[in-house]
Amino acid sequence: MSARSADSASSAPYAGLTPIEELIRRMEKPPMTFEEAVATAPDVFESDEEYEEFLTWYRAERWRQVA
Repeated sequence: MSARSADSASSAPYAGLTPIEELIRRMEKPPMTFEEAVATAPDVFESDEEYEEFLTWYRAERWRQVA
C-alpha cells in the first residue's frame, strides 16, 4: 500500500468513496481549484484521454453553474 493510498483510506470524510467521488468532493470545498484538487487526489485517471474527458466535463459543469 502506498503512502498516498494510506492517506486516502484514513481520511474520514472520504472513507468509502471511489477515487473519482473523492476528487469531486474535494473540488466542492472552496478555495480549492481544479488543479489543486487533481494534485491532492488519488490517481484516478489511467490515461491522458480519461483526464481530458473529465476536464471537459468539469469545465462544462462549471460553465453551466455560472451561466
